[in-house]
Amino acid sequence: ADRVVVLNFGSASGSPVVVNGEAVRNISIAAQSATQITVVYQQTNNNNVKGYVIDISGNTPIPGPVATINTAALAAQEGTGLVAMTATKLLCVYHIAGTTLRERVLDLTGNTISGISAEVIAESTSGGFAFDYVGKITSTKALAATLGSSSQTVLRLQSLTGSTPAPTGTVLSLASPSSTDVKSAFAVVIMSSLRAVIVKPVDRGAGALAIYIVDISGTSPVLIVSKLASVDLGVPANAHVYAAKMDSNRIYASWLGSSSQGVDSLVIAITSDDRIMTGPINERQGGDSVTA
Repeated sequence: ADRVVVLNFGSASGSPVVVNGEAVRNISIAAQSATQITVVYQQTNNNNVKGYVIDISGNTPIPGPVATINTAALAAQEGTGLVAMTATKLLCVYHIAGTTLRERVLDLTGNTISGISAEVIAESTSGGFAFDYVGKITSTKALAATLGSSSQTVLRLQSLTGSTPAPTGTVLSLASPSSTDVKSAFAVVIMSSLRAVIVKPVDRGAGALAIYIVDISGTSPVLIVSKLASVDLGVPANAHVYAAKMDSNRIYASWLGSSSQGVDSLVIAITSDDRIMTGPINERQGGDSVTA
């Protein structure tokens, strides 16, 4: 079942609220304001993509009605991604069987998904894996990302005209330098309207993170520079990287540790002249933190 809970740092958290009794997977969440979020997911039994809005009142989540975004007709559908473009408009990407990443705009009225745009092909060269991403650049421009058929990272810029999304320019496919791409969760961080950073696990005999700086200022993403950072990933395909923007030039990246089975992390700095600098590394081992 879909359950929602409000978590507070430094004070008591709320109690779980059951939204519905459906078995779900591939959940994506986006906040359109300080007190309202939207959730999209796939049903396990039939692969439909659904979504709903949640108002946050103190520690209490108040879910709105569930809306069907796409009916999969039992197709082998995998993956969702969601971003708030404005306070009342979100962009949702998802997979239908095969190699096509698709998208729709969700319009909100209060706590209800009141409008769902016609389906548009966001990118047709993906691998159909369950790792999709979409991030806001401006209120009318977004970056969609997924994995290609060889587990390379595929990027495509998207435009938004009213409630109509559309891909722009050409696709950028990022194959890892001097290593093997793996089927695992990757991270995309929008640093500004000019730059995005992609962080993904790769296998080159030993574990490593491939880090890319991409120019997103035009209609097509353009690779500027890449770097391999040697880290202890254990099994790279199980690393599942997450990253978040700390400030205008720093990123915090984390992944599933290897022998510790904890969470390992790395700080990535992007300089004004597009250089990539990494460190320090923090390994979580059984409750102890070791900084190198």
